[in-house]
Amino acid sequence: MKNHLVSVIIPTYNRANYIMQAIDSVLAQTYKNYEIIVVDDGSTDNTKEVLKSYIEKGEIRYVYQVNKKTSAARNTGIKHANGDLIALLDSDDLWVPDKLASQIPLFKDKNIGLVYGGKVKFNDKDKTVIRETDIRKLHRGYIFNELFDNCNSFITNSSAVIRARCLKNININGNKDHIYWESPCCETNEDYHLFLRISYKYKVDFVPKIVTKGRVHGENWSKNKVKNLLATEATIRDIANTFNVSKDNLSRNLPKLYLNIGYQYRKSDKRKAMKYYIKSMYNNLTCEQIKLIIALLIPLYYRNHRT
Repeated sequence: MKNHLVSVIIPTYNRANYIMQAIDSVLAQTYKNYEIIVVDDGSTDNTKEVLKSYIEKGEIRYVYQVNKKTSAARNTGIKHANGDLIALLDSDDLWVPDKLASQIPLFKDKNIGLVYGGKVKFNDKDKTVIRETDIRKLHRGYIFNELFDNCNSFITNSSAVIRARCLKNININGNKDHIYWESPCCETNEDYHLFLRISYKYKVDFVPKIVTKGRVHGENWSKNKVKNLLATEATIRDIANTFNVSKDNLSRNLPKLYLNIGYQYRKSDKRKAMKYYIKSMYNNLTCEQIKLIIALLIPLYYRNHRT
């Protein structure tokens, strides 16, 4: 297993304050057969300047492109990769030192297309832990159904290592153009679309521990929860159509998603919140739905009946 070359793809955009720590966490890996490819997606800060020493020492390969968003940067990185395994790392995340060493042996099974692990999220200001993966909720094997039903709640980008040949076999455009991170239905959540395509054809495995640390800060694009949830809806509908997922699976999945969207709207747009709460009730009715609707209506009632 020591012969596996791992191509570590780090897309970055205006993350000069974080990118060095991400790279250092790769350089600190106990598994040493890797290459680091940093794709600068049109940064306007001093990203290239802070990376200068890594470039000069040959520790990273630096690729610059005009801004095309994170998914396009990942595609560019894969296009330049030499490894038979592709490891993902967001430029504001960190790896634990034995991440690769614990994941690479699992690729002995030739049917494994992706290996992931747990993640801990911490507050960038005070370093306190916000949330940690519940290892008991991770899945291995042919996990397409579990991944589809859970809306990508257990695989994170920075924990994933992917067999390179699998990317070619699930590419939307065949083997052309090195376009892997692409969703025909939305501009965000392409990672979920990709992981579903991989898990439909290949086995997935995980290491039962934390392998990645993700910082939560003001620039995290994932803070736009409504946008991401709507992209998730578009993704599961597209995947369901592509792979002929049963209507039962789709109808079991969508109500949970609609309820979550409504909950995110509850403070900013109560009409939309109610719309999605009602949509979540089309195929099933739960106590949670009723409680959320009551909580939404009571403040409206008192506001409309003030004297």
